[in-house]
Amino acid sequence: MANRRFKRYANETTARINCDGATRKRITADIMEMLEEKSSLQGLDDPEALMGSVGDLAKEFSENLGLDSDYAGDLGYREYKSDMKILGVPLYHIIAGRRQGTAKGILAIGPSAVGIFALGGASVGLVSFGGVSVGILSLGGIAVGILGAIGGLAVAMDLAIGGMAVANTLAIGGYAVARDMAIGGVTSAKLMAYYQSYQIPSGLDEGSFIAYKAEYIKDFVVKSKELFPDLGIIKTFMIDNISLK
Repeated sequence: MANRRFKRYANETTARINCDGATRKRITADIMEMLEEKSSLQGLDDPEALMGSVGDLAKEFSENLGLDSDYAGDLGYREYKSDMKILGVPLYHIIAGRRQGTAKGILAIGPSAVGIFALGGASVGLVSFGGVSVGILSLGGIAVGILGAIGGLAVAMDLAIGGMAVANTLAIGGYAVARDMAIGGVTSAKLMAYYQSYQIPSGLDEGSFIAYKAEYIKDFVVKSKELFPDLGIIKTFMIDNISLK
């Protein structure tokens, strides 16, 4: 495991140095050798604890060899990492200008991001935004959330809004599926409002669910408050202001 972490650290360092393949290979070997030597002496397997940040090490090698450390293997590469940490996690970690790399911090922004607030091509966080996004609240092309998700494909325990929306409580979308309520073009739930068609919910028989066509949306709103009186402010507001055309 340590060797794998060392290899990744070495590769990320050399990716920031503008050099030919032979030089890159030699620098990588030097870094691996130094990491293994320091690890055996100090008993640590965290490469940054042993040799500092990737950015600082790349800059040091570049200066010693008279190379350009701003190259970074990707045009305009930049990485910013806070020195301040909370429970060992940087306050912010931002990676920009490259296709790979994972930002990890309270605020994390990068190709991939993991944090309290995460933004990336793939992101995981309490509040998450990304192409593929997972979080308590999630927004993305594919979004998975606990309280809420908004995306092309949105999946959530509570509220999902998307082209295809799947939720436990309320789903709103072109194709909306939920245990309790669904609103959209094609729907399936115990209580639903649709403007194209509905599907009988799995496990339920005729008479065990209620489906309203778009023109009867006001009746749907009344019934939703009767069957589910404790929806909360956000879902109640959305249902009160929904329009199906």
